[in-house]
Amino acid sequence: MNRREETAATLTTALCASIVALGGGTASPQDAKAPAPPKWETVASAGLALSRGNSESVLATLGIDSVRKWPKDEVLLGAKGGYG
Repeated sequence: MNRREETAATLTTALCASIVALGGGTASPQDAKAPAPPKWETVASAGLALSRGNSESVLATLGIDSVRKWPKDEVLLGAKGGYG
């Protein structure tokens, strides 16, 4: 690499590092909008247990939980069930 190529590589690296350090954009913080919070957060679960031996048994479970939050309120909904 000659002197000109080394200088160009150094300047390119410095420019890329500056862009990354500054956030990569030209928008001011006032222009940026916060992402909308999720409306509902839902989690579902399922389980199955099988036992063999002196007593054969089966256990199955299902569940679902949902949450919705507002600035001052929240709603929690859930249902769980099992068989066995």
